[in-house]
Amino acid sequence: MSDEENKLTHMPEEFQDALKDLPEDKRKNIYRSFSMVMGGIIPQSNPIVDKLTKEHIADIIKNSENEAERSHIDAKQNRICVLTIAIILIISFTVLVCVFRNHIQDIENLLTHLMTFVMGIAGGYGFAYKKINSEN
Repeated sequence: MSDEENKLTHMPEEFQDALKDLPEDKRKNIYRSFSMVMGGIIPQSNPIVDKLTKEHIADIIKNSENEAERSHIDAKQNRICVLTIAIILIISFTVLVCVFRNHIQDIENLLTHLMTFVMGIAGGYGFAYKKINSEN
């Protein structure tokens, strides 16, 4: 069986009969058009999907469950870390105010510099975040 006849066997009977009577160049054009249309309707077989077994699917499900559990643990640890940092900052600020309670001018200067530093960090972070998101 020639290559062209092999191609024709994938077509419905009516098309095969009609194409046999046409000249070769028109037959090739019609076959190309038909294969493009059928390629969009009939999905192509993926060799990896053909080799999947029940064990592979079970492993994929197990791994996704493990990943979900790990992400939950990471989120919990992240919340604990943020809470710890917030508590440390509050305690540090309280100690600082108690130590320098008689030196209001020094606290004012220190807080001015500290707030400038924090706002600079926040602005830089916001700028970088916007720049990264605008590229995507």
